[in-house]
Amino acid sequence: MTGGDAPRVRPYVGKAVIVTPGRVAGMLADPDDPESTPTPPPDHPQLRSNLAAHVPYSSLRPWVQVRLDTNESPWPPPAALRVGLGELAVGHDWHRYGDLDALRLRTRLGAWHGHAVEGVWLAAGIFEVLQQVLLAYGGPGRTVQVPEPTWGGYRHLAALTGTQVTGDHRADVLVVCSPNNPTGEAAAPRIVARLCQANPASLVVVDEAYHEYAATPSALELLGEFANLAVVRSFSKALGLADPRLAYLLAHPEIVAGLKKVRLPYHPSGSRRPPGCWPWTTWGTCSRPSTGWLPNVSGSTALLRGWRGSVCDRGRARPTSSASPSLGRLPRCGGRCWTARSLSATSPAFRAWPRTCG
Repeated sequence: MTGGDAPRVRPYVGKAVIVTPGRVAGMLADPDDPESTPTPPPDHPQLRSNLAAHVPYSSLRPWVQVRLDTNESPWPPPAALRVGLGELAVGHDWHRYGDLDALRLRTRLGAWHGHAVEGVWLAAGIFEVLQQVLLAYGGPGRTVQVPEPTWGGYRHLAALTGTQVTGDHRADVLVVCSPNNPTGEAAAPRIVARLCQANPASLVVVDEAYHEYAATPSALELLGEFANLAVVRSFSKALGLADPRLAYLLAHPEIVAGLKKVRLPYHPSGSRRPPGCWPWTTWGTCSRPSTGWLPNVSGSTALLRGWRGSVCDRGRARPTSSASPSLGRLPRCGGRCWTARSLSATSPAFRAWPRTCG
């Protein structure tokens, strides 16, 4: 056969081989040179290098009569609410997933604060809210500015998300704990406003977990002015709902849209959301309806503020002790621990500071 009748032969172009970097090193290694011999692969799973020396977050829970170490409310929610939860549990659809967007609770939170529901975010406690903030706006190659001394959870979450902690105010995320845990100082809105103005490319996160104890202006009043501001609130402290693990964030809708990208689906679960709805409305689902327990919360926080002031006054009156004014739940005492001795009969649990800011 000649010309057009000649058979077509597919040319040989070789064989494609995918070679990993480790195999390349082995192929190039000189067997006579010990320094060029590649490191053998590990024979067990390897922890991330930046977590090798990381200390896990922990919170000791000794069985004591008076607990002053975890800043929980000393009073549980009203009995009527607990009865209502039991009634809801009977009729709850335990075999179904809850509302992915937690729209009911987010709507009520937005209505209470006068904020659009698109700018309200819900998660399982402040830990998860802040973790999602760092996953979305921090992470590897980015930074978070954490003032010291403050709550140790910020550094813990930075390590988990691979976010670098820095003292630079130009960080990608700026954290303001107000009132601060453990020192008790509150950041005035004008200070927060200056941070937002000076750092338009940074997300300024104001952690107001203890705001109810402060009776001072909130950074919430600045949300309409700054798109780079987020304010975080908790159900765990003054509202007395620590165990359901509920917290929320208020921010510009674009910030919340970013958090949706890193959320855990159906978290917190639908069974944990009803307690969060009731502080803001009547308890229409209970057989014993009430107007909510916010008036109770206001009374209890006022009582705690009065106790806190009396402790500070007693501390300043003793030459061997010192007590600094605080806007958090508890006063900050130094010197000889006369407070611990005075409460020793009730077996209290205290938080050490500044050695531990957890």
